[in-house]
Amino acid sequence: MKRIALYAVPVFLFIACAEPLPTITDRTTGVVNQRPVIILPGELGGGESQSIITLDDQTRVSLTDSRGEFDQSAIRANRQIRSRTTAAVSASGTSRIKERIFYQAGLVTSYKLYDYDASGIRTRRTTFDAPGADGVWFTPDDDVLNYTSFVVANNPLGAQAVVYSTPGADTIWFTADDTVTLYVADVVDATGAAVATAHYNAPGLDGVWFTADDDVMSVSADTVLADGSEQWVLYRGPGPDMDWATLGDNVIGHFSLVSHNAAGQADKHVFFINPGLDLLPNTPDDVVGYYHNYVYNDVGNLTNSLFFSNPGLDMIWFNADDVAESCGITQFNADNTPSISTNASVGADNTCFTADDVITGYHTHTYDATAHMTETNVYNDAGADLQWYTEDDVLSRRNTYIPN
Repeated sequence: MKRIALYAVPVFLFIACAEPLPTITDRTTGVVNQRPVIILPGELGGGESQSIITLDDQTRVSLTDSRGEFDQSAIRANRQIRSRTTAAVSASGTSRIKERIFYQAGLVTSYKLYDYDASGIRTRRTTFDAPGADGVWFTPDDDVLNYTSFVVANNPLGAQAVVYSTPGADTIWFTADDTVTLYVADVVDATGAAVATAHYNAPGLDGVWFTADDDVMSVSADTVLADGSEQWVLYRGPGPDMDWATLGDNVIGHFSLVSHNAAGQADKHVFFINPGLDLLPNTPDDVVGYYHNYVYNDVGNLTNSLFFSNPGLDMIWFNADDVAESCGITQFNADNTPSISTNASVGADNTCFTADDVITGYHTHTYDATAHMTETNVYNDAGADLQWYTEDDVLSRRNTYIPN
């Protein structure tokens, strides 16, 4: 049976303390749905760092969402996630992203649309990068850049996500001759069990996609270690046996590790650049690239995060002189639902949550009366007045969601 993964995100964003936050009512209303937005393996890009929490043998939760596609409050506590089976996976009862718009200097530069089947499973993501012949955005002639199809049925390799980059010889998008760029599928062992996820980026010597000789770009796998930590590994090569499914001898690229506090919440996410000279993960010579620390309040809400990118003068990671690069906090409504999340870089004192932290952007979240997220707005510039949280703040991205 294929392994189905859940990827969603808690609020891990950063804030400066140099100026007061707006009141909750400035940007948000209502309450938030607490159930997860569900996607399939391969939804996140191959280059994205995935911190996987394994809740059971069929449930995976990602702690990162660099594309900002999901309900930012979807996972505030792991206990709110229920096991899903292949047949039951859907987004029923959750806010599903409908549209994602990118802005620059107040003008639209591109957008993405998301399609779902009748049961709420995502079937396609389409990127548009120009307004078409009529010069008007969000009309039927907008130019398609590419699209990704999910849950490809009757595929010999069981592809779960396929990216198409051109409309093929007929010059019509969404037809059988559209050009494949890459796809994501399970890696299965000799017993037929899925052991990892592979990204394929070329059709192999036969020139035909979805056949046994397709070229693998990378393979990723997640597992639970003996101490309960969750590990995600990206493999760059199949090892001496040339078999990607035998993970033990695969060539490790980078990997990450998520540990937990006594309450079972993720409290540290460490990204390792490589496994060191011994080529083995979880050994003393692993090379750390950076790490995040996460802090929760008394009711279990993730309120603060710190991003460390330098081990400090002693060149030893995970001690008091590690250098924080950015830090954050999330405001919550009276009912413990997230409202505003803000990014900031650390000031000259190299200490998070002090007056010289510099705001770099913030998110606001809007909900409907039935507790579903309807919109997320991302601001990355304070505007002409140079004051954050005012009406001239510059919008860089807007996500709209389908409330169920």
